[in-house]
Parts: sequence; structure tokens; C-alpha cells
Amino acid sequence: MGKVRLICVTFSQLFRQIYRTHDEPLDVGIVTTRSNMISLPPPSSPAASPSASSLAMETQLKIWNIFCDSTAEPILRKARLAHVHENVGIIVTIDDDVFLLSRDTSDSEGSSLNVIKVPELCGVRVKEFIMETKYMCIVTKAGDLYSWSRYRIGGGPKDRPRLKLGSLHRRRVSMAVVSPGAKIGLALTDDGQVHQWGCGKKDPFLIEKDPQRERITSLACIDLICLALTKTGEIYYWKIENPLGKPEKMESDLTPFKKITTSKSVIIGLTVQKTAHLLDISADTPVWSPVLIFGVGDIASHFTEEFCLFEVADKIRLGKMFGTNGWMCSFPSSTGVDEIFAKTFQKSHRSIKPRIEMVGPRESGHSLCEDIARLWDANDADVIFSVECKDIGAHRVILKCRSTHFAKMLENEWKEKKESRIVIPDTKYCVFEALLYFIYHAKLNLPSDQYENIFDLMKLADCYCELSLRQECEAILIQNINAENAFFLFQNASQASADELEDQAFKFIVDNRSTLLDNISSSADLENMLGAQALSKMVMGLLRRYR
Repeated sequence: MGKVRLICVTFSQLFRQIYRTHDEPLDVGIVTTRSNMISLPPPSSPAASPSASSLAMETQLKIWNIFCDSTAEPILRKARLAHVHENVGIIVTIDDDVFLLSRDTSDSEGSSLNVIKVPELCGVRVKEFIMETKYMCIVTKAGDLYSWSRYRIGGGPKDRPRLKLGSLHRRRVSMAVVSPGAKIGLALTDDGQVHQWGCGKKDPFLIEKDPQRERITSLACIDLICLALTKTGEIYYWKIENPLGKPEKMESDLTPFKKITTSKSVIIGLTVQKTAHLLDISADTPVWSPVLIFGVGDIASHFTEEFCLFEVADKIRLGKMFGTNGWMCSFPSSTGVDEIFAKTFQKSHRSIKPRIEMVGPRESGHSLCEDIARLWDANDADVIFSVECKDIGAHRVILKCRSTHFAKMLENEWKEKKESRIVIPDTKYCVFEALLYFIYHAKLNLPSDQYENIFDLMKLADCYCELSLRQECEAILIQNINAENAFFLFQNASQASADELEDQAFKFIVDNRSTLLDNISSSADLENMLGAQALSKMVMGLLRRYR
């Protein structure tokens, strides 16, 4: 921290210095002697054992052939992010280690699974992979973009992941896409600018911006044309043959678009009126032609396959294969999107993250859910928890059915203690009550402005493997970041491995620095508020963002 104080007298000056430079062109449980009480150690922290997210991922990834080998199981148990392309898979663990798994299908005798660690990508907090047969892009949560060519070489990569710079230097990448064969690549930065590389140009270059254009939110590209979707639903395009890459607005009578995606040779658009369209690029000016599927709520595709998935009413999904031998089939609503792509191509259409799984009954009728909720107010509890010297009752059968953590604990430590009060240490009563309330009602009962209690509940939910509750808490905190709680959330997010919350709190502080730092006269004051570790992380985040 001494180095930080040498850079500037106050933290506000550090902000100004960075922005001026880069705005140029660019525990053990409670011990008690009471015979009718037992003491329960606090649940293991996520750092000590796989979290709820990774436990959910292990089952989730078994639909992919590359992850079914027993060699992969130790890595799967700690997975937080994954991507698959046929006989290659890549996994990011909760420790932020990255492993490439591959199998050489050219071996007629059948090959074993090759697993290698990728040191260049360890610790960079990967957010998304974009993979095709011989090339991948990696977007990190810090906004860096890596490229990796020729990674599918037996047991190890021939090339190494490299940070892409060029026009991306000092900019934060929010998303990236590549065309089939990786001839063209596009990156969208958080300032709404588009950058392109490929076709002989190795380093990214900036695509010219129309001063009248709204902010771009999404990109798509195939070998001949690139598209950009704005936040108002307008489409801009530019052809690859144009060396300057100057976008033109696509004139159309259609209602605004809300999504664009690509198959191997077709760009598909979805409008706010739930109509889907294919882009015809055979003429000089591209035009949209309708897809005869109505009431389309969402679309998904893979850029290396001539296929698109259309979600219609009641979550029924229609798969359409393009081309002369095209076909269409339907998938039941119980079949997930990842499962469809796994069964059809063994290619994930986007990186795989933990899926929310409600423990116990789902969609089994409102009356049953209401009956379970009514038990919350009943006076026939058969297990009593003592939290902050106050009792709270619950039902063993409900806890065992609705929570894997409670099921395990009731089966083991608490099995012979049916008359005991179970002490829950180091936890606030209102937070533990909110956890039990969620198990009974599948909803949160804490006001959104109680950010400290919601944060504590998020940590408790992670320890108790309540993934859906943990994600709901993090989503509520992100939605309600404000001047009062931004520093608290940034300082403490890492305790719950809440990377997205930390990123959003950091972004809020940076975007509102002029008002948030008015009452902070020196870096020492800010260090007292955040602590040395969080302040150091904030400074490094600023330097990384505007380097």
C-alpha cells in the first residue's frame, strides 16, 4: 500500500490520474455443557470444499462424452465453467485453474483422455469460451481477450494462448464472436465499440462508428458479412470485402430485433414481436426472409453447424437444419438446450455454467407447495435450532426433502439427537430463519434494502449448497447496488466467491466516482473503509481496465 500512497496523495487523484492518462486517444462451534444441546461446527467454506455450484456442475457435465471418462472426475467436482467442442472440453475450476481435456479420435485402437493444465489461463477469471475446431477465444471477467490457435494437438497444445491487443489495448471486452473456420473475429468493448481481426489482419482494429448510431449490444458474423445489433433493435452490417469495415444501417420494415445469432452460413434474427427471420446475403443489399415458425420466444445456434433451435409456446423447442437436406424436429419442454446440443452435435452453443436446481418437488402442483409452506407456521416441529440463544423449529422430513445439506446432516450428526436443540454458531437469527423460510416457500423474505443480511444469507446458502438461493441473493444485491452499499459489497464479495457482484460493485464505484469519493480526503481513509486487500484489488482493477 506504500506504493499506492507514493502514486497519489488521495484516491480521488488516482482516479483522475488514470482517467486523464487514458482518456487521450484513447471456526469451531459453541462449547456448551447443557446435556440436551449439541454443538455444530460451521459448514465448510467454499474454499475448503466444492461449493453448491461445482456440485451441480458435476452432474450437469455428464451429458458430454468428453466428461464421462473417470479421469475427469476430480476436475468435474470443482468445475465452475466449461465448454465442449466434440472430442475436446475445457474446464475452469472454483480455484480458477483451467484444464484442457482431449481425445485423439484418429487412433483406431481408441485413445485415453488427455488432460493438461493451461497455465496462461489460470487465475485470469474466464467468463466465456468461443470454440471451433482449431481455434478458440477466451473472454475474461476483467475484459481481456485471449486467442488460442491449434490447441487440438494430441495431449497438449502446439500453440499457446495469447492476449490480443491492437485496438483492444486499454479497452475492456464484453463479448466476442468468430466466424466458421475462424476467418473473422469480432469483439465488443464496454464502451460500445466494435473491433475486428482476421483475413490477413492479425491484430484487432477499430470498426468505424456512425455518430448517430445507438450503443451496440450484440454481434454476429459469417464468412462474408458482419452484423451489429443496437440497444434499440436496429441492425448495422458491413461486408468482409470492405477493407475499412464501414457499417451501414440495414433498412427494414420489421419490428425491432432483440437477438441475432449465426449457424455455419446463415444469420438468424428474432424480433420483439416473436418472429424469426433469415438473412439473405445473395443480393447487393441484404434482406430478411421470414421463418415459418410463429410465437418464437428465443433462438439458439452453433456457428459451426447449419442448425438453429427455436423456442415456442410452453417451452417446446423446434430444431431446424438448414441446407438442401434440411429437416425439422421438435423436442419436449423437459429437454434442456444444452442437452439438445449434446445429443445432436456434442458441441456446447455457449459456455456451461451451473444450472439452478430446486431440491425436492418441482412443478408438482400448487396445492402441495402451499401445503409445505403452511407447515412453516405449524406448531409440530420435530427439530429445534438454537441461533443467538433463540429457538426456531422445523420439520425433519421437509429439510431432508428440500435440502441435500440438511438431509446429510440429519442422517449423520443429528440422527441420534432427536430431542436435542442444535446450536448454529456464528450465524444471525434473521439470516438462518431466512434460509429455512426459503426451504419452505422457495422465495426470499428479506427486504432488498437489508443488503448486509442478504449478503450473509448468500454466504450461508453457499455453505449449505443452496445454489438457487445463493444465486437469487447475488442477483438482488447486484440489482440494488447504490451509494450506501457499493463499498461494502466490493470489499466483501470475495468472501462468497461472488465474482459478478464484485465486478458490478467495482463498476458502480468507478462510474459514480465523482460523488462517492466526495467525503474521502485521502487514500488512508479509503483503506480504513475498505481494508488494504480490497483497496489493492480496486487499484489493480483500475490499472488493468485502463492500462
